[in-house]
Amino acid sequence: MSNKPLSRQQIIDRVYNYFVTRRRPFGYAYNPRINCNSCVYSSTNGKRRCAVGIFIPPDIGMTLSNVWGAVRLNKNIPISLSNERLDCQFMGALQDCHDRYAHLACKDKKPTRVRQRMGIALQEIARDYKLQDPALSAQRKYT
Repeated sequence: MSNKPLSRQQIIDRVYNYFVTRRRPFGYAYNPRINCNSCVYSSTNGKRRCAVGIFIPPDIGMTLSNVWGAVRLNKNIPISLSNERLDCQFMGALQDCHDRYAHLACKDKKPTRVRQRMGIALQEIARDYKLQDPALSAQRKYT
């Protein structure tokens, strides 16, 4: 993975492609510490990842509690702005979107519907940040 920072457009496109287009599993699993399901950066088998977790190489070996600190300190995680600061507001919006829809997917009998709603929410985030529609980018890459 390159250590060159990704643009916001590249980041939202990857998140959209990962969860909506490719239908990869949400980073949401049972957490024994709090005795319920919650967001996880990466599940123990590495198959479930959150919106931030998809950018973090598996060899870094972080837990949910230290993921943000590790992202801030590790230059190999490409989700920073060009001036080397972590883009917390933008990544936080994507992570909040993931958490909201991952939680709903656990309860919904039709998770496809949840993914469609997540796609719409990501499109709204793109508009808020004056980015291109990530669905259009997904069509270009996967058609």
